[in-house]
Amino acid sequence: MNVKGAIHCITDLLDNDEDMNNLLLTEQATAKKNNEVLDIESHASVELMLEEYGRQLNSILLEIDYLLQRVQSKQDILALSMDAYRNRMIRMNLYLSIGGISLGFGTAVA
Repeated sequence: MNVKGAIHCITDLLDNDEDMNNLLLTEQATAKKNNEVLDIESHASVELMLEEYGRQLNSILLEIDYLLQRVQSKQDILALSMDAYRNRMIRMNLYLSIGGISLGFGTAVA
């Protein structure tokens, strides 16, 4: 399960009072034992917990995005560094080729 899916599930739970009441298992068992009906608005504690979980998941999602951006930046910097190193190698190869051709031409003339 990904973070966005978890946030979506929590948001759906927060939108439905009946589902939040169904999460109150101890209160439902106590009400059933005492032959009482559980009030539909008695889900405040569940709602507070779900809201806190939602905030924590949003924080995690922002942290994931930040870390992904940092990894992408590091990859870009590494790619530029490798390009510069490759260009130095190509330039050195060119200098050696020019030197070899000059030496070969000088030997052929002599």
